[in-house]
Amino acid sequence: MKENVLKFSRTKGLIKTLSFAIFGLVAFSKPAREIDLLNLLLSISMGLFFGGFYQLFLVGFMKPFNRDLKQKYDKKAVKKAAQSGLVYFFPFAVVSFIARFFLGWSLVTPLFSSALVVCAFAAANSVNLLREKPRVANTVVAFIVSSVFAVLWIYYSAFAARLPLYAEGGIKLLYVFLTNFFRT
Repeated sequence: MKENVLKFSRTKGLIKTLSFAIFGLVAFSKPAREIDLLNLLLSISMGLFFGGFYQLFLVGFMKPFNRDLKQKYDKKAVKKAAQSGLVYFFPFAVVSFIARFFLGWSLVTPLFSSALVVCAFAAANSVNLLREKPRVANTVVAFIVSSVFAVLWIYYSAFAARLPLYAEGGIKLLYVFLTNFFRT
């Protein structure tokens, strides 16, 4: 069982990355508008940014409580175990995608917040599987980090939802200025 926790394959990494990208797409694209390439790229990159930031903090706060695993396995044991727990984002991302684009529902915030908590507990459980006696500190740290990021997501999504529109408007304005500048 411990060997399965420490195996972090490229498939798991792809699923984790794809789920953050799907959440970004669902959260920051407007279904009433046609999805253009710029909006698509900005939406996906914002989801990946937030997901990477969450993973960084989750692993970063769990490492100090699991220093003994570094000597027992290797220095990336906590990171690999925590990343295997983050794969559980995918079902939430798929449900969010279906709800937004096929059913017209906006369930991004509750689904993303739930996914943060579930994945944090799965990551803590994966780290605890490496031990003979599980530590409650892993679960508490995972809960605190996921709760903070759930609140951050609420504020971040409200602010960042406007960024693709601003960027698109800025690029179009720049295009108009540059094309008119070279005509004269």
